[in-house]
Amino acid sequence: MTQNKHFSELRLDDIAVQIHKAIMEGTRIEAPSKAFGIDYPAALEIRRRVVNLLGRYAGMQKGYKIAFTNTKIQELLGLTEPEYGYLFESFECSHDEVLDVTKLSEPFAEPEIAFVMGDNLVGPGIAIADVLKATRYICPAIEIVDSRFGTYNATKEDMVSDNVQFARFVRSAHQFEPQKFDLSQIPVTMEVDGQVEESSTGRVMGHPAEAVAWLANKFAELGSIDIIKDGTIILSGSCTRYFAVQAGSKLTADFGPLGSIDLTFS
Repeated sequence: MTQNKHFSELRLDDIAVQIHKAIMEGTRIEAPSKAFGIDYPAALEIRRRVVNLLGRYAGMQKGYKIAFTNTKIQELLGLTEPEYGYLFESFECSHDEVLDVTKLSEPFAEPEIAFVMGDNLVGPGIAIADVLKATRYICPAIEIVDSRFGTYNATKEDMVSDNVQFARFVRSAHQFEPQKFDLSQIPVTMEVDGQVEESSTGRVMGHPAEAVAWLANKFAELGSIDIIKDGTIILSGSCTRYFAVQAGSKLTADFGPLGSIDLTFS
């Protein structure tokens, strides 16, 4: 457990309960960096407590999301590497349903490659080849992020405490063996309500499996109880900037040879 010298256990619990309530109810609260002056160690401890609460009320943990894989975003936030959050069962939505965002505060959509593991992946020393070998399949995915504090008001400490803004995710029904493609060069085109960005999977650390390798090695570095094991879902990071969505929005994410995802929001 991260030891924090500046905040009492009661205060950390209180902040975590507030964030958890905001996640479950889709409400906005004051950023804890402003309300309480939290620092990075406190943010890590608050995330741990928020994740424990989500594990009790949001279904089984299904995997991890990797965020801030873009070095420019890292520099903007004062980070030197990506961050990670946790995925939960009740927040996965079907690719063929209308996705309700009315219970979210400020939703944004991101196109990603999801890795579903077939074997355990335990660092240190994990490389791209190890990730591909341990992966059961990959598929296109959309992550919906949502800041409980206001996206443009949140610091890195706020984002970490907030489970790195995780809200919902959608996986395509199309599944592929990762070795059949050069995942550093899959074209990705994201369109939301007439706004378009063309990019590629290589935007994610040069190769999205590199992000998964980073996560396995990070867990080893931290001595974490978290393990990437058989069945784990990993959202590897956004291939484009994020796009604001709202009720009535229409989204198309084209992943070239991996197919596309079409979503409508209500």
